[in-house]
Amino acid sequence: MPARTSPPDPIEIFLARWDGTERAEHANYVSFLNELCGVLGVALPDPARGSTGDYRYERSVTHHADDDSATTTRRIDLYRRDRFILEAKQGANPDRQTSLFGQAETERRSNVRRSGFWGRAMVAAKGQAEGYVRDLPADESSPPFLIVCDVGFCFDLYADFSGTGRHYAQFPDREGFRVYLPDLREPPKRDLLRRIWDEPQTLNPAHQRVAVTRDIAALLARLAVELEGPKDRPRHAPQSVATFLMRCIFCMFAQSVGLLPTKDSFTELLEACHENPPSFVALIGDLWRKMNDGGFSAALRATVRKFNGGLFAPGPHGPTEPLPVDAGMLDLLIQASGRNWADVEPAIFGTLLENALDTRQRAELARTLLHAASSNA
Repeated sequence: MPARTSPPDPIEIFLARWDGTERAEHANYVSFLNELCGVLGVALPDPARGSTGDYRYERSVTHHADDDSATTTRRIDLYRRDRFILEAKQGANPDRQTSLFGQAETERRSNVRRSGFWGRAMVAAKGQAEGYVRDLPADESSPPFLIVCDVGFCFDLYADFSGTGRHYAQFPDREGFRVYLPDLREPPKRDLLRRIWDEPQTLNPAHQRVAVTRDIAALLARLAVELEGPKDRPRHAPQSVATFLMRCIFCMFAQSVGLLPTKDSFTELLEACHENPPSFVALIGDLWRKMNDGGFSAALRATVRKFNGGLFAPGPHGPTEPLPVDAGMLDLLIQASGRNWADVEPAIFGTLLENALDTRQRAELARTLLHAASSNA
């Protein structure tokens, strides 16, 4: 009985088919992008009907001279309304060269560079795409993404979520904005392009900040409820809970911006406490005292800088010692601490901290946190 063979991988077929193509933009770009749509699992562009259309090749736009003395018709290589403008190019391949690393390495390197003035051409193509944004009719908003596609080679991604179409910047950053064709073997890279095609606003950092902030606020709200306990048998006063969570939140922020000795100092300390919850008060208490005074923290086994402002000082807001917690409460703290605090919406937590510090406000912190968690939902 013959051995059963696996079906060919569509990604590998696509890569092999387009590898090494060059200098034939007009002959290749429609076929290339149609096949890309198949690989991504997104709809093909619509057939052209006249000069307009919301998702099509060769979409016409009218360009007005600076003094409005003349107009010309220009064509966008691929346009999808409210999503992206794509400008296609196809550069030249470099000559094959020998390498100290062997032929396989030479072939790999040839897939991540072009020859000549390719970089300048890609920047010029981005400027061309920005011109198309300005030429769109008044009733069509500026799309959030520009894509400069070197057919068979790479995609350069730029985004402007402001709606003005004037500030397209490398997306997600200057290190990751270029997606080379072999990168499509990686599911996250394909998902990135798929989302640009179908749901670009899910990549809007502002939306991500709201989602992360809401997630963290919900975790801390659950912790606040656990710490306060039932109304007929309260464990801790609301203000004590507020001060405790305020200090924890500050540690999470400080960790995220590099103010603690290592990148994950506070999270790792919480994880260590999870193995022995009774140790939490002593270990976190040691850290907070050192954050108030500065000096060597036995809990972190590192020197901690002094934080001014009295947040960790004993006084009106309670002692420096943390509240005792159990394993379930530590789970919530660890989850919150491990989130990406760079994406937290500062306004929500800024208000939260101000309310917690205001001794005239004795409302339950859980209510504030739950409100933050439900806002923008």
